[in-house]
Amino acid sequence: MREGTDLKETILRKANELFVVQGYAGTSIKQMATASGCTTAALYYYFPEGKAQILREVVHSTFSQKFTTVIQAGRDATSLEEWVRMFGQAALRSMHDLQRSQTWIELELHQLGAVEQAAIHQQMLDLHRAITMEIARFVADEAMADQLAWTLPCVFIGYGQMFLSRKLNQVTEFDPASFVQMIARLIGKAAD
Repeated sequence: MREGTDLKETILRKANELFVVQGYAGTSIKQMATASGCTTAALYYYFPEGKAQILREVVHSTFSQKFTTVIQAGRDATSLEEWVRMFGQAALRSMHDLQRSQTWIELELHQLGAVEQAAIHQQMLDLHRAITMEIARFVADEAMADQLAWTLPCVFIGYGQMFLSRKLNQVTEFDPASFVQMIARLIGKAAD
């Protein structure tokens, strides 16, 4: 018999896999239970609010872990330029996983209910807050730190959209390391 926390983690992992392949709307509670090797009753034991609660926890666990790793990559940086470079390198290493997780959310966001949308929006606000705190170590102006904290995800998500999702890297040369260096220099200068 599996431990309770193991089963809960299995349900979240399998639900995430199903959401990536079938989307949130196309995934049923029964499918999640079957994929997890449990009954729907067991699933509801861990997630009494059902599918909406599972979505919230999948979004939180998936994005929190991945983004925390990316954000903390620059923990030892001594300048904003260095922090952005470390952030950018970590973001590029995680880009495929982040893009995969993000795609199903982007495709279905408009179909989700207010509670589900709020969970996703909160995750993005939490990400922004964490980036702002890191940038604020190097930038005295709170408004500037706030703007830069929105700029970085937009830049790297845009990179992912162009070069990974749309496979532009297959038709043109574009060095990711040079891209990260350029962004780090620009952001570093913007904060001076």
